[in-house]
Amino acid sequence: MPSLFVVEVHAVFGVLIVLTGLGYFYTWRRTRQKTTSNPDFKRFQYIYLIGYLLAFFADWLQGPYLYRLYEHYGFVPVSLSVKRCCVCSV
Repeated sequence: MPSLFVVEVHAVFGVLIVLTGLGYFYTWRRTRQKTTSNPDFKRFQYIYLIGYLLAFFADWLQGPYLYRLYEHYGFVPVSLSVKRCCVCSV
């Protein structure tokens, strides 16, 4: 049987997922009529998305090397995982 902490964490994440879904649906309904059909803006969005995904992928690739670098300086792997989660969530 899972501990009470595990049940509470799952409950909190479940509530957050439902609230996020409701917020997305509410926002989507209100902005659906306001979408633009300007081809220059659509092109800008596409170019921005490509650049964003490339930067995100590059950050993802450097993760293992950062772990090795921090381990070289004496950090414990568990503290590195917590640090990485905190940095990525901001």
